[in-house]
Amino acid sequence: MKRKKYCEGSFTVEMTLLMPVVLTAILVMFFFVLYMYNRGIMQNAVCRGVKQVFYYENSDNDKIEKECTKIVLTDLEDSLVGVRETEIEVKVSLNKVEVVLKGRLNVPDLLAPEGTVFEKLWEYRICGEEQRINPAEILKDGQQLEGIWDEIKPEVIDDGSEI
Repeated sequence: MKRKKYCEGSFTVEMTLLMPVVLTAILVMFFFVLYMYNRGIMQNAVCRGVKQVFYYENSDNDKIEKECTKIVLTDLEDSLVGVRETEIEVKVSLNKVEVVLKGRLNVPDLLAPEGTVFEKLWEYRICGEEQRINPAEILKDGQQLEGIWDEIKPEVIDDGSEI
């Protein structure tokens, strides 16, 4: 069987056209998995930071902010892969603790050209919020509820059944 000359090398030309598309798809999948991994780590750190400090006393909000930032940074330390420009904002008010964690995945310019929609695609903004609870208020409310049971408890007949 005789081969035609013009068919030789057609596979090379086809692969030359197809390989950039295939490699770009593989890169996008890799960075998406990396993005989701980092997002999970960040979400866990924010939730843990907020839950750890939500019951602190109302006296010193600066102390609460520092403690929450310390907890979040400790959880993020050596856990994030390829994240840059990480920023933590902690706001403490009388009845609420809020944490906002921002960052950006360090992706090649091929996947996130500057000035396009794809540039913001790789940014993180994780928010956590929790109501503050004062333990003294819980105890006080519990003591107030203690007397209510005496008022509403059912009367017991001598044989032990309730009315």
